[in-house]
Amino acid sequence: MKKRRIGLWFLTLVMLLVGCSSNDMSVPDNAMEEGGGITETNEVQDSASQEESTNLLIGEKVITTIDMAYETLEYQNAVSQLKEIVEKHQAYIESSSETTNSYNGYSNSAESNLRQGSFSIRIPAEAVEEFLADLEGNLGTKVSEQIGNQDATKQYQDTQTRIDVLQRKEDRLLELLDQATAIEDILVIEDNLSETVAERELLQSQNDTIDELVDFSTLYLTISERSRISNQPGSSLPFWERAKEAIVDSAYTFYYWLQDAAIGLIYVLPYVIILALIALVIWRVRKSNWWKKKEAERATKKQQQSRYREKKKMMSKQKDKEEPKNKGSN
Repeated sequence: MKKRRIGLWFLTLVMLLVGCSSNDMSVPDNAMEEGGGITETNEVQDSASQEESTNLLIGEKVITTIDMAYETLEYQNAVSQLKEIVEKHQAYIESSSETTNSYNGYSNSAESNLRQGSFSIRIPAEAVEEFLADLEGNLGTKVSEQIGNQDATKQYQDTQTRIDVLQRKEDRLLELLDQATAIEDILVIEDNLSETVAERELLQSQNDTIDELVDFSTLYLTISERSRISNQPGSSLPFWERAKEAIVDSAYTFYYWLQDAAIGLIYVLPYVIILALIALVIWRVRKSNWWKKKEAERATKKQQQSRYREKKKMMSKQKDKEEPKNKGSN
């Protein structure tokens, strides 16, 4: 009995092992087929995600902003050249302003009539490099340049996703509105529909603004008129060159200071002439015989008054001396 039981257990164990081995042999074929499909799908997903991340890094929606400043000796010519360049590259001037500045702070100097123009220009994105290249040498001397890029791709995509969701919601509400019969239901659906449309249009306007900023880069340009343009001081210039520029600038500033002094003198000249005439009249009067006679009379009168006071003092002293004597005799 024990041998039979051992044989049955052994036979059962062999059958289980054979069954497991057959299952193991069949599974790898399927696993290879399915695994191959999974691997291929993962590769496609990885390539798609890599392409999406690459697009994000490159930036499908990049907003470019440029700040530039120029100095020129011929302001009107520079502005005319700028308008021609704007027209050439199919750009447009969004806003502009012009002010009159005072060079070195001298309000009366000839430099006070120098002008400064500020322009906000929208340039097609594909023409930015050519546009900036045409500015070189046509507007004068470039003082500063700063270019900034802002990647708005993620913001744009997130907003577009919300727009799509709101669009689907709007479509469902329209379907429900067609099916609704009760007035209360119609009013509730219309309220939700109006809110959805308003929110979708607001988000769409945000994306439209981003599209416009991406398609047309913004250039903030300043053109300043100068009567003299010197090299910009900096570490790139040798010491003697910087010293030379400093001396020339100092002499130039002193020259205009002299002009300011002359202009100021011209402004006060009428008052100086009037004061000089008054002083001359007074001097002539003091030198005239009439004035001398008056001075002599005043001197004589002062002498008489002085003698009278002295005489009065002497009489007062004499009276004071006589009073004790009179008292003693009494």
